[in-house]
Amino acid sequence: MSHPTVFFYPRPRVDVAEVPAASHAGAVLLTDTIHATGLASSLREALGSWTKPLAEHHASKVLLDLGHV
Repeated sequence: MSHPTVFFYPRPRVDVAEVPAASHAGAVLLTDTIHATGLASSLREALGSWTKPLAEHHASKVLLDLGHV
């Protein structure tokens, strides 16, 4: 006589909060992809004239950071 095997699987917890957020891993992947493709340096070059000499943040960084929101 065989006994049925009982498996206990962890139940995933789903967060349904209405907050626009990306996982940390997703944000890191996006940032790494931007740098690997050369998009960051190309934007820095293209938006150089839009950045004031004493600006705290380069216009390309502001644009890329907006993509993470």
